[in-house]
Amino acid sequence: MFLHIAILRPLDEILLYKCPQELIKDAAVGKRVLVPLRTQRAIGLIMKISGSEDLQGLQDQKNIKSILKIIDPYPVIDESVISLCKWASDYYLFPVGMVLKTALSSLPTSKPPHQPTRIYSLLESIRQESRLSSPEVHDLTEEQKRAVNAIKQALLEDIFTVYLLHGVTGSGKTEVYIQAVDECKRLGKTSIVLVPEIAIASQLVTRFINRFGERVAVIHSGLTKGERLSEWLRIKEKKVDVLIGVRSAIFVPVDNLGLVVIDEEHESAYKQEEGFRYNARDVAIMRAKMLNATVILGSATPSLETLHNVHIGKYKYMSLPYRINKKPLPPVQIVDMRKRGAGTLLTKELQRAIKKRLDNKEQVILFLNRRGFSRFVLCDDCGYVPACPNCSVSLVYHRREGKICCHYCEYKAHPPDICPLCKGQNLKALGTGTERIEEELKGLFPEARILRMDKDTTSKRHAHHFILTSMEKMKAHILVGTQMVTKGLDLPEITLAGVLLADNLLHLPDFRSAERTFQLITQVAGRTGRKDKPGEVIVQTFNPDHYSILYASRYEFDRFYQFEKSYRKAAGYPPFKRLIRILLKGNKADNVISGSAMLKEMLDKYMDLTRIEIAGPVPAPFHKLRGKHRWHILLKSEDMKYMRTRLKKVLHTFAMEDTRGVQIEVDVDPLHIL
Repeated sequence: MFLHIAILRPLDEILLYKCPQELIKDAAVGKRVLVPLRTQRAIGLIMKISGSEDLQGLQDQKNIKSILKIIDPYPVIDESVISLCKWASDYYLFPVGMVLKTALSSLPTSKPPHQPTRIYSLLESIRQESRLSSPEVHDLTEEQKRAVNAIKQALLEDIFTVYLLHGVTGSGKTEVYIQAVDECKRLGKTSIVLVPEIAIASQLVTRFINRFGERVAVIHSGLTKGERLSEWLRIKEKKVDVLIGVRSAIFVPVDNLGLVVIDEEHESAYKQEEGFRYNARDVAIMRAKMLNATVILGSATPSLETLHNVHIGKYKYMSLPYRINKKPLPPVQIVDMRKRGAGTLLTKELQRAIKKRLDNKEQVILFLNRRGFSRFVLCDDCGYVPACPNCSVSLVYHRREGKICCHYCEYKAHPPDICPLCKGQNLKALGTGTERIEEELKGLFPEARILRMDKDTTSKRHAHHFILTSMEKMKAHILVGTQMVTKGLDLPEITLAGVLLADNLLHLPDFRSAERTFQLITQVAGRTGRKDKPGEVIVQTFNPDHYSILYASRYEFDRFYQFEKSYRKAAGYPPFKRLIRILLKGNKADNVISGSAMLKEMLDKYMDLTRIEIAGPVPAPFHKLRGKHRWHILLKSEDMKYMRTRLKKVLHTFAMEDTRGVQIEVDVDPLHIL
């Protein structure tokens, strides 16, 4: 017997090994094995099993090495997921073994005990509460009924179908998901529900557990090994009807998959930005296609790529244009910051609105997409700004920690008392982050309890849950935070939302900056006025006339889409042309520059330049990150298959050259080009 093994390392080929006679009875596709690899040992996965008759054309069968050990008592991954990983490896131009390593990352690495102990955790406490309460029953609106009926029909017919569920914030998308999962369960099929970040999706998890009880599993990297093992065993034992997780959960081998839900489908968190740069939304759609399953893409602000697929007939469109009980969307006031001078981001208009809410015993949410106390430290005498030694960015001052920090490589240092250039002592902390806003709010509203939700305050386990629970139980009055506060929060007492610097993203050298600005403003606005009390939104900006801000303030999604679509088409950006970004990085700038030039020559030689546009090589916007110098090349084409096929050959040729420590990372369908 011969085993086709994918080594869980960055190798481009599947290797062939013999299976010793004593291990034949235990060999199965999807099990991990220990194998010899040159002078080392390595872990691989059995992809296929062949007999001698299948390999008749192969020379020298006697010299094929044997595997050393079969690690797993049963397959840890099924053949449908193996097929998905093969497709992902080919599409994203990434070694199949490393794709499989990602797929296995959500699974427990330890051998399962005979009787696993129940793990008492936050997840278990949610389950305990659900046992003591009755499931909520919601009457559906006419729009929800139409959406649910269409999905039920697709599930009955076993036909691969992708639905875009475009619903304004508060329109009841989650209830449509639940009804669809319930129908899937009735048909004896399982569902996967993907969320951008599990920590801030605790309310969605709670609603699913309240409805389906013990039949819900949750998988994500924040679980302990014991918790992950407990969830995985329940999936393996077919005790689960719905799996909820973040992007890597799409690779979990659930049985008889019938439905995949991608909540907030536009979110960039679905895209892995390092290593295996896959988009879980797109991988999920491919998995559903392979299994004739149904897909729901839910969002109040769908991505342009998804809307384009609706307009060309690939996806079906369902709309929830109204909030539950026809509650109005909150009015949005734009505050022009251009004539305010250098000072606090808490304008008089915003302060008055906050005071009114606090007097009425209501809650406030404030969004600023900058963490830390100050954006940088500046010498007033010579203009010196402390920069990260590893990255091409200035260091951010964090007052509570008393350090200046890099938000990319985590470098930290004490802020200087004396300027190292001019020896002056006029050093100032300038710019505003969430930490400074929190401090200013405490000074302005000493009676209010203020919580901050950003990477600094949520590093501890379950911190997100405790912050949101405090808001739910009215133990806090104002929540200030970064993008975390824009996603999926349903807090009935929030009646004011403030966007403190709406144009922050517009200054990034990224063609999606306007789309992200529109989405964030719309999502923040949707956090307020969701229940009985009317809401209000204040958007502060230095660009009050920018189309993304104007259309977001009026909830004019269609007009924004048409405007942005015309810009993308003229510029040759997605969804009208497809992109591949090639990033070259290394310890020495000269090597990266020469490697980039060599790669460009090869691209020009092997690519049909009438079908592919090549931009670069040029320094990446962040030209140094984590000690690596970075240059990039951007490929554009209407034909993604041709572009990937030609690039694969170029990369193989490039790997044969002496590239002197230059690493290449390929990003197919990049979301960021920073």
